[in-house]
Amino acid sequence: MASLDGLSTDMLRTSRAAWWDDAFTRRLLEAIPSDTASIVDVGCGLAVAAHALLPHLPHARYLGIDADAERIRSARAEAADPRIAFEVARAEQLPIVAATTDVVLFVMTLQHLARVETALAEARRLLRAGGRVVAAEPDNLGQRFYVDGFASRLTEAVQRLCERTRSARLPADIAIGPRVGSEMARAELDVVSATVHAVHSTRVEPAAAFCQRAQRIVHAIARQGELSPDAVEVLACERAIEDELRARDATPVVTSHLVPVFIFAGVRGS
Repeated sequence: MASLDGLSTDMLRTSRAAWWDDAFTRRLLEAIPSDTASIVDVGCGLAVAAHALLPHLPHARYLGIDADAERIRSARAEAADPRIAFEVARAEQLPIVAATTDVVLFVMTLQHLARVETALAEARRLLRAGGRVVAAEPDNLGQRFYVDGFASRLTEAVQRLCERTRSARLPADIAIGPRVGSEMARAELDVVSATVHAVHSTRVEPAAAFCQRAQRIVHAIARQGELSPDAVEVLACERAIEDELRARDATPVVTSHLVPVFIFAGVRGS
């Protein structure tokens, strides 16, 4: 089974390392009870969540689920903690006994699923009474870029690219973040917390380095929508990036790329 996000294992590793920081880990921990005994991480990728969360959850065992067998092989090879285990499976059909799990975790996973309602219903099936689904999902239409100030032309160009990519991928929704709470409610989960975290990469760097990074972001978005490099929206992004470079000298600038990520916790009642 192939990955749903179009990223290779190495690309996924680089992406996660760029934005998963201590602040994001703290946000997830705010939604996960400290006495949690079992976590199922759906769409676990390389199990970054296991390495980030388990040191703070001494009673928890972790099961990572992913449809990509290569990612599971890599994650298993890097997991030394005996509390960590893995299975290859899809979110819509999890190989887990009902009512046995404390927390089901989705991190940047629901955005890639065509049947979110099925995945959440399956997550609810796993939960014990009082267990919770914790989901952290983006609004990719809300991306923002800064280069010593708001880079409006680049931000607007990337937004148009994201809108086309979103249309190409529907019913999977790269901007699902704001509506995860309502999706949880439809799955008969009681939403008990909701917050927004700014996933970001902020640096002091030469403008040329930022432009290279922005190009990689643009090409990654285009790949998700299966858009060619000469698509109108891609070329508009390239021109906006070139304009940012021409406007700068060699002096380092403060740059930032932000994506709002909505974090919801939904509880299964008795």
